[in-house]
Amino acid sequence: MKQKGTLIKWNDSRGFGFIKTEDGKEVFIHISEIANSEIRPELNEIFWFHIVIDSKGKEKAVDVTRPLSSQKIQVEESKPARIHTRKKRHGAFDWVISLILISAIIFTASRYFINSFPSTYLPNFAFKETPVSFSEVENTVTFSETTNTVTTRFSCDGRQHCAQMTSCAEATFFIQNCPNTKMDGDGDGIPCESQWCF
Repeated sequence: MKQKGTLIKWNDSRGFGFIKTEDGKEVFIHISEIANSEIRPELNEIFWFHIVIDSKGKEKAVDVTRPLSSQKIQVEESKPARIHTRKKRHGAFDWVISLILISAIIFTASRYFINSFPSTYLPNFAFKETPVSFSEVENTVTFSETTNTVTTRFSCDGRQHCAQMTSCAEATFFIQNCPNTKMDGDGDGIPCESQWCF
């Protein structure tokens, strides 16, 4: 049966000391006999052990163990302190923000691309703008009564259809000044009535 004792002396550099038993005897103890010897013994620590006689006829403690509560406390103390870091959580809100930013970048890039090329090299849908009334044409295109020439910012470039126009003013200029246009189906002099010139 194991005995209970208290560590009263300890030489940590040499790894031995003495335990005082409950009946007052001092018994030699060596670090090699202690279970979980990686945890260094401390003075006044409680141990359970068997007593045997060594080759020199002296008593020594063997099969030395700590009480379970003491082992738990020392193991916890020997563990390195943990640094708690807060993990970044990615929720649905983060994904929505990311999608919005990506969409904005793509939209901006596409608008820059469209505006960087002449209208003749891009698809028709890229030039559809808000239609203007036919009355606005009068403010854009002016006619000279004496020479019948047109003063405008447009020029004939081979486009013939309403889908290729960017405004009512441009369509009006084309049907009045450019050949082979196909934008005035009813011949009333107002082009692209369903798209630009309402």
